[in-house]
Amino acid sequence: MELSDLTNKTKKELNAKIEELESFITKKGIGSGYISKIERIQRRINIFFLLSAVTAVVGLLTWLTLKDGEETD
Repeated sequence: MELSDLTNKTKKELNAKIEELESFITKKGIGSGYISKIERIQRRINIFFLLSAVTAVVGLLTWLTLKDGEETD
């Protein structure tokens, strides 16, 4: 086994362990409860704004359609 193969294998193993540790800290670390709560709130806000934008566009298109229909009568 060459030294470069051993070095690459060691780097991959260390990176995997670091990612595993970071994941553990994210799930169980100090403030993790607040972070997950904030992420849920942010998702809800994003969904609210998306639905609001869709509703506004549909309302505008409906208004324009009905407005054009009234002018031709």
